[in-house]
Amino acid sequence: MYSLDIAYMNGTAVKANPVEGVHWFYQAAKKNHASAQYNLGYSYLQGVGIERNYSSAIAWFRKAAEQNNAMAQHNLGQLYQQGKGVKRDYSMAVDWFRRAAEQNFTASLANLADMYRRGEGVSQNMTMAAQLFRKAAEQGDVQSQSIIGGIYQNGQGVDRDLNQALFWHRKAAENGSASSQYNMAYIYSYGKGVQKDYRQAEFWYRKSAQQGMAESKNELGVLYQFGHGVEVDYVRSVKWYRKAAENGISVAQANLATMYLTGRSVMRDYKQGREWLRKSATQGFVPAQRGLGMLYAQGIGIQKDPNKARKWLEKAAANGDIKSRELLDKL
Repeated sequence: MYSLDIAYMNGTAVKANPVEGVHWFYQAAKKNHASAQYNLGYSYLQGVGIERNYSSAIAWFRKAAEQNNAMAQHNLGQLYQQGKGVKRDYSMAVDWFRRAAEQNFTASLANLADMYRRGEGVSQNMTMAAQLFRKAAEQGDVQSQSIIGGIYQNGQGVDRDLNQALFWHRKAAENGSASSQYNMAYIYSYGKGVQKDYRQAEFWYRKSAQQGMAESKNELGVLYQFGHGVEVDYVRSVKWYRKAAENGISVAQANLATMYLTGRSVMRDYKQGREWLRKSATQGFVPAQRGLGMLYAQGIGIQKDPNKARKWLEKAAANGDIKSRELLDKL
């Protein structure tokens, strides 16, 4: 019977018919078949072959979970964590994730680790989080590989170990993690535990940027502006700064502003430079606040405006910028 419901769901040997599949899941679930109970719960959860019903999903997941079905235990954990069909309860989420994790269910190991990291439903415990993330990472979970790399990189709950950080970031990066690709680039760019290698940095920044990591786009702009690992190329520098700036990265907005104000690879354009500097300054980037204040103070590409100069220099000074305080004294 159970193989028949799977056949109807997947369209193997018979034409796919989710409604018929749910019917046979139900027949097997009534006979206490744990996998059928899980699949029936999942059908209710996703609304496949039957109307979505979180309460019914929970009821069938619970029956399967009580028979030690790890997937059902994990899904119950997620529903309690998200508050879907039940009142959000982090303690219950932890309990179900733990049961599945004890069976080495990878997703539950990662989710339980995150609960310990955040202190949700349990006391925050970075040592326990690190242990669980590592187990999930060893089972091939890419996000956990990236996270444990960061944990070793920063020494959170473990002794700081840059070799382990590099090992796990590389695994995650090779498995497509944009975050770890960025971290690999950072490690090589600044020589953190390895010999500085700008070519490797450029390789990994590019990989990450191609996946949309905005911070990597800005770093590529820096590499091309200063010729680190690549030939100096202001055109490419501006291209990457613009991509990052349009993604809202304040330092990239300030960098793009500088290119416009100095006329590097683009025609000098004080209006564009000032606008990008304003976008960056508005986000709280202190060098941009100081720079904007100086533009107004000195009348660079704009009429002098002591009031606006003071406004932006005061913002920078309030953020601890000593140079802005000195400039304020001269206004």
